[in-house]
Amino acid sequence: NLLSITIMRPIPKSDSCNTLVDVTEIQHKFDDDIDYFCSGDETIETHLMLPSDDFIDIEQRLYLPAATLSSYESPCNVATQLSIDECLRNIPNVYVRNDELLNQPHRVLSSSKDNVSSDNNERILNVFQGEVAHATSSQCDVIASDNATTCHILAMRSTLSDRRDDGQTLASLAHIDRPGYEDCVRDMIKRHKSFHRDAITLCSDEIIDMDVHIMGGFNDADGSSREISSFLMDLLVRLSEEECCSVRMTLRTCAISCMNDDGQCSPIGRGLAVNVATGECFLATVDNSAVGPAAVLRNARLWSRSSSSKKRRLSLMHDVRDSNDGESRIVVEPFMFHDIRGSDILLRLPDCVLLQHTSTSPEVEKDDFCDVVRKTLRFMKYVDCKNVFGQYYDEAVVFQRQPSGNMWGKI
Repeated sequence: NLLSITIMRPIPKSDSCNTLVDVTEIQHKFDDDIDYFCSGDETIETHLMLPSDDFIDIEQRLYLPAATLSSYESPCNVATQLSIDECLRNIPNVYVRNDELLNQPHRVLSSSKDNVSSDNNERILNVFQGEVAHATSSQCDVIASDNATTCHILAMRSTLSDRRDDGQTLASLAHIDRPGYEDCVRDMIKRHKSFHRDAITLCSDEIIDMDVHIMGGFNDADGSSREISSFLMDLLVRLSEEECCSVRMTLRTCAISCMNDDGQCSPIGRGLAVNVATGECFLATVDNSAVGPAAVLRNARLWSRSSSSKKRRLSLMHDVRDSNDGESRIVVEPFMFHDIRGSDILLRLPDCVLLQHTSTSPEVEKDDFCDVVRKTLRFMKYVDCKNVFGQYYDEAVVFQRQPSGNMWGKI
């Protein structure tokens, strides 16, 4: 019922300093009483690698119970098994790195000179929900995305195994809002292989080293987060096996679903960023001064997509191939938008009711969520699609980064 009124509890804030137990209490966080392996022969050795740690100076393969992966059949009673995020939480190497990430405060990425917590010289590439981007260090310094609640942010960064310092580095980031983007994630891997192909000679035994970072979700009531977590981990396990001869995938960061929950059913990490040159991964909040161009237009794409489409695709908004000599261009490909049915009613609703009808996680959205929704609805209501993408809806809108850093000009 569109007009039903819901009383909202106060929106919990994600303060990593106050929501995580100190790392010295790590032993209390492992569920020792739960045997998340059914039996030895039902535990699979994946081709996903785990990074070395203080105890073991070599990378190790990730082992997972077959029952947690939909692509593997297991005779175990699935109802008694842990979910994929609960299993990963019980792996010390994964847990410790997750704890290190989430104990850090969100770094504010901003172009404002008044913000002393940000490096104002950083060239930031911000990826919106439903988008994917690829970039080199000549195009941007940091690739990031935020405002993720049930959504997951997937980042990949690749180098050649014997050429880590030659500058041939590609970073990709996708903001995934539901399961079902398998083709898009596969395309991310293909893009990295294509990028490095020219540097690998026919006689070379070099392999592409790819760091994988995943963050997002929490213990939401309807399990939307866990569905995305399961989809992504299952897909990454399969991709790591399929590409093992040319790509070595290392799970560097994994803070998903219950691993990203503050204990009050709210996400700790909402934004993730990767330094393209160094590979550093950190929690991030993208300030309004650095969100990038055409924010309302890019948000409108989310409302224009058909919910019945079985093969939704992420919108490629930045790529290495779209520029020359390190130029950075954001491309908004044409899509159809129009005033949606019931927009007048939605625009008149109070925030607490609008949240219930426009968010998958209304209890934990940021304070400006409803403002963003209203700006987007008004844009779709009053702006003619032809005035944006041309009379035949075939003209992309392209922006190029200006020398000032995080300013963009339409070209």
